[in-house]
Parts: sequence; C-alpha cells; structure tokens
Amino acid sequence: MADLLVQRLLEQAVDSRTKLQIVLLFHENPRFEATSTILSNRLCRDIWSIRQALQELAEDGILAISRVVGGEEAYSFSPLPEYIVPLRQLVANYDDPVEREDLFRSIRELAGYALLRHAHDQRFYSITF
Repeated sequence: MADLLVQRLLEQAVDSRTKLQIVLLFHENPRFEATSTILSNRLCRDIWSIRQALQELAEDGILAISRVVGGEEAYSFSPLPEYIVPLRQLVANYDDPVEREDLFRSIRELAGYALLRHAHDQRFYSITF
C-alpha cells in the first residue's frame, strides 16, 4: 500500500529529480523558507529549473508561497494532508539504497510525462478571451 502511495505522489507532484531534491530538503527542515535563488545555490542547480519546480510544487500542494523577499517569492513546506504519509514513505524509501534506485527509475520514466502534463497546464491557463 505504501509503495502505491509513493507512486501516486510521484505521478501527481514529485516527477523530477529537482523536485525530489527540493522535497527532501524541505522535509528535513520543515520550517525552512527559501527563494529560488537560495535553493539554486544550495542545491547547485540552475535557477530556471528550480524556479519552475518550486512553482509546480506549490501548484500541486507540497509547498506554499510564504512571503515575498526582495521581489522574489519565498517558499515553505506546507503539504496537503493527503501528502503527509506518502512524503514520509518517500523519505524512508530514499534512505534505502535499493529503494532509492527504484525511485530514480520511476522519476526518469515520469519525467517525460511531466513535461506533457505541465505543458498542457500552461496551455490551458494561457488561453484568453
């Protein structure tokens, strides 16, 4: 049952390695607040992928925009109640080397679908009347 919950979480929200890194960081530090610039430096990732991942994680109910710092949104860990158990299981799976490889494999498979899912969302919201 727990593996199904984790798989659903991956499909719905944590569908890239960048998002996985962000979620793990916030889960480990639940009171942490950060902007895309701070996370980009901390995770050694480009700011554009971090910015996109933060926005999508907020839209999917894992993070919340907590405030604006110098014109840049700061994010905090605020998962929807239905994500709490799957997030705990995700972290437990990540701590096991064999399970971690399975997580990476699942995320690689989902990454292509994630591009399509978010492209569809962008197209839907960009329609003006």
